[in-house]
Amino acid sequence: MLWKFIIFAVLFTVITAATVQLEPLNADGTCEPGRSYSDGCNTCICAARDMPMCTQMLCYPRRS
Repeated sequence: MLWKFIIFAVLFTVITAATVQLEPLNADGTCEPGRSYSDGCNTCICAARDMPMCTQMLCYPRRS
């Protein structure tokens, strides 16, 4: 019974995480401290002094 709960919890977490949409980063590069943003490919977290810190993943152009 416990393994069913664990499987359910993992699936719920994966599905929920995949559907979360982050706000785009402001055009002027500022942000609200403590919030998470997206620059279109990478995830950015706003640090103190309105400065975003972003992941540095290799981003491929989107297909249309």
